[in-house]
Amino acid sequence: MYDSSGNSNSISDIFDTRKSLLTKAIFSDSNPEGEIPVIESITVSPNPSTKGDKVILNIAVAYKNSSGLKYSWSEVGEIVVSLNGADTASPSFIAPHVRGETNVTFCVTVTNEIGRTSYGNITAKIQPSNTAAKITSIGFIAQ
Repeated sequence: MYDSSGNSNSISDIFDTRKSLLTKAIFSDSNPEGEIPVIESITVSPNPSTKGDKVILNIAVAYKNSSGLKYSWSEVGEIVVSLNGADTASPSFIAPHVRGETNVTFCVTVTNEIGRTSYGNITAKIQPSNTAAKITSIGFIAQ
């Protein structure tokens, strides 16, 4: 790959440059004092989960004053789950029974005290539990 000056750049050079530019954007003149909350990561644990597991979503945000951030999580997916703490950085839900592997995607909006917003999403996988009835013994009654 070549830049506008005709210099060759590897993919890792381009990635490092973009990462550096993003880091500078967080605390640059165009974003004084980190006005825009920047999502660093979103995780789900455990992933995959099965029926009855408590599944925790977690978001890490680079921002000067994390106590001034507001979170809003919503769900889009094949099934509906009850999300506890949808206005926190770490909401949770109890994995429901599913018949086959099912994906549930969660979208999060992070807003700071001056209304600047960032968006992100993550997908949680829920697998069917292996709870088929087991036959432990077979008995016959003679009459």
